Amino acid sequence: MEYRIFDKKNPPKEAFELNVRTDQVTYLDSLDIILKAYQDLDTWKALSIHLDNNDKTMIGFAVIGICNGETWIDDIMIDKQYQGKGYGTKALKDLINELMFTYETNEVYLSCYKHNTHALNLYAKLGFITTNRLDINGELILVYKKAV
Repeated sequence: MEYRIFDKKNPPKEAFELNVRTDQVTYLDSLDIILKAYQDLDTWKALSIHLDNNDKTMIGFAVIGICNGETWIDDIMIDKQYQGKGYGTKALKDLINELMFTYETNEVYLSCYKHNTHALNLYAKLGFITTNRLDINGELILVYKKAV
């Protein structure tokens, strides 16, 4: 897969054509709301996620960065027609590796609603563990710790 940083104030049009399943709508704000929250924060990057095919099809996006010394995958979305095919798992693994390399850290954080059991199971399978913290939206904060 391929990851491209894009301008948070001028995202690619294809990004607005991505959709989650109807049962996932409450877990993720719309792209314009997400990007508006990060548009002036230089420590956060918006990435489009593409297949490694001839068309370089955009299948999702992510927002990653650093806040208060912690590295985060703050938002990640894979379009509904590409879910269940391993792309989300691969993207998470790639983003974890990128964050650990770029910021020379052994920990990556993300947050998730406690009733989003599908995502929580995926995160647990990848090695994320629940902390005793909640984010400002009441989401569980999870951490991935690299074995040293």
